[in-house]
Amino acid sequence: MGFLWELFQQRRLAEANNKAADAQQAARSAESLASRFDGQIRQLEQENDRLTLAVMAIAEILREQFHVSQDAIEAKMRDIDIRDGALDGKVKRSGKLCGACQRVNGSKRTACLYCGESLPTNSFLFPGS
Repeated sequence: MGFLWELFQQRRLAEANNKAADAQQAARSAESLASRFDGQIRQLEQENDRLTLAVMAIAEILREQFHVSQDAIEAKMRDIDIRDGALDGKVKRSGKLCGACQRVNGSKRTACLYCGESLPTNSFLFPGS
């Protein structure tokens, strides 16, 4: 009877060790994923800062050199915002049309998925240009 009990206990210990090893692997995977997301967040924050600077510069130039009022700038922002059907402070990204095969590609593609032709590049200020 003692021999069977010992086998039973060894099996339970092996199962517990396997579960612990699985948990450690899951923790390492989660840590790696979190680190990758942290890097992506930092990149997005840098891009946001760059875009904020650009918008601030443009708004100041419009006010100082062309005497465009803050109200006019904000009204244009609302006009642009509503173009996608929702006044939500967001701009819907549209696809890029390939000049060669006339198919629509994703907005971030640089070459046509279908024919390989170069797609127009978007400026960060003028998407779709």
